[in-house]
Amino acid sequence: MTDVEDVVGCALPVLRELGGDRTTRADAERDLAELATKYGVSLHLVEDVDGFDASVHYALIVRGPGQPTVSVSVAADPGLPWPLRGVPRPREFDLIEVNGEAITIAQAINCIDAVFDSPRLMRSVVDSALATQAIREFGLDVSGEELQETADAFRRSLRLYSEEATNAWLQDNGLTASLLTMRMMHVAALAKLRRQVIQPQAQDWFAEHQAELEVVVVAWAAGAAEVAAMLRANATAAIAAAWRARRPAGLAEWPVADLPEGFARLRTAAVGELVAVEHDGSEAVALVVERRPAVPDGPTMSAVEERLFAGWLAHRRANARVTWFWGDARRTERAADA
Repeated sequence: MTDVEDVVGCALPVLRELGGDRTTRADAERDLAELATKYGVSLHLVEDVDGFDASVHYALIVRGPGQPTVSVSVAADPGLPWPLRGVPRPREFDLIEVNGEAITIAQAINCIDAVFDSPRLMRSVVDSALATQAIREFGLDVSGEELQETADAFRRSLRLYSEEATNAWLQDNGLTASLLTMRMMHVAALAKLRRQVIQPQAQDWFAEHQAELEVVVVAWAAGAAEVAAMLRANATAAIAAAWRARRPAGLAEWPVADLPEGFARLRTAAVGELVAVEHDGSEAVALVVERRPAVPDGPTMSAVEERLFAGWLAHRRANARVTWFWGDARRTERAADA
């Protein structure tokens, strides 16, 4: 049987080096992975950044068969160890204090209890945890170049083209540069995870499902016979007339596989064909404006990878042990359904 004391003794120097900024987290996790393999135990490295002074505290959780779970922690100078962190001393389940009155996590959850009516939101919480576990499982490291590319793309998406704009955004969102870096590390690692588990099969999947990815461009409007005539004569004018009359209408495009339920009859409709469809339970007419065959370009393959990754996560989710501590079990259990 593995002696936990031996594991802790070997792991402590790694934590000291990490806490003293003499090694990187990636190097530390590699060393710990070797120890875990050598001793047949599970080692989980936890990093906590203090919101007040951005100091970092590291903890290592050691689990071994037939052994008690042991936690070893290191706080880098001038950081405080976990029991002393934070200027206020909240109770374990306090979330926020307003005008001196503490709001517990349970009270906060009650305020947003509608989340338990949305399996999609609930699954995102579970999927985030599963993805983080998989990143550790595959030992995926993020290089400095990959981190920079991810951060640059993030800043471009928010039009943060200067240091001043970035700092202002961080302040508005209650973030520090260190916390943003941690977020970008996770985003970059998640991208590597997707490439690891999905890219090898993406091209084959595209070849098998190319017909489902064909794009249908449709002009549609609520109504019946008179709408059909207007759509055929001038689709743009028909949509505008429907909007003026406060009737639903629009110009949209969908991959064949993603057609809304009421528009399913457009799967095989030819260009120029008028088809009776349904929108929100009411009759409507759709005109097929264009059909574009799917090609394996960047946006298409990105959509393929997203679809495959969602399926991969669904499989992991279906086999995960998930315990919700709030909410009606009849609702929370839906989050695990693929």
